[in-house]
Order: sequence, then C-alpha cells, then structure tokens
Amino acid sequence: MAIRVAGICGSLREGALNKGLLRAAVELAPAGMEVNIYTRLGDIPPYNDDVFQKGDPQAVADFKGIISGSDAVLISTPEYN
Repeated sequence: MAIRVAGICGSLREGALNKGLLRAAVELAPAGMEVNIYTRLGDIPPYNDDVFQKGDPQAVADFKGIISGSDAVLISTPEYN
C-alpha cells in the first residue's frame, strides 16, 4: 500500500515556484509514495454560512476528499502570504 500525500499550493499563479516544488515532489517521490496535488484551491469560496448550510460546494467537497484520503499533507506556500 502506497503512502498518499496531499500536495497543496498556497499560490494560485500557474508559474508559481511553489507549484514547481510540488511538481518536483511528485516526480521525486520515492517508491511507495504517491503525491496528489490539489488544483482547485482558487475555487473554494470565502466562508459564508448561508452557502455551507446548503452543503459543501464541489471544490470544498473535493478538498475534504483529498485530505481525508491522504496519510500526510505537504503544503507549499509563499512566506509573504
């Protein structure tokens, strides 16, 4: 069974160095480790209880799914954010 790692980038810019670091983690992951990058962070809406009373938006459900289905989380984010 592989170790599953959720990769989350705090920068939404496609060319962000932090996204590059996560892509490198995917390529350099040792045998038995799988790194899955969550790519919909920009789709998660700001918190609004009216929205969440109706159920999770799909991007939130996807985010919860990748977290709950992982053994670890790797966060790569700019220090100035």
